[in-house]
Amino acid sequence: MTRMALVETVTGKVINVIELEPNSDWQLPIGHEIWDAEDGGIGDTWDGVKFVKPPNPLPSLPDPDIAAWASATTLPELKSIIGRKLGLTQ
Repeated sequence: MTRMALVETVTGKVINVIELEPNSDWQLPIGHEIWDAEDGGIGDTWDGVKFVKPPNPLPSLPDPDIAAWASATTLPELKSIIGRKLGLTQ
């Protein structure tokens, strides 16, 4: 069996990785192409020469004021958080 990447022709996006038997009668879906997927995986992009991995997303860092707002129990605490957000207090 051969590991192949199913690529959407218009976007170059790998939408699936499949294994094909040599001389298989499997029908390629319209608007797609297949490439040897030795280095490719779902979500990669085929640039016509090689597979390109998507960029790593930036980690989402929690906003400390959100946690403070959720745990605030008094009006002065809430005012302090708002003041910090607006740059009015430290």
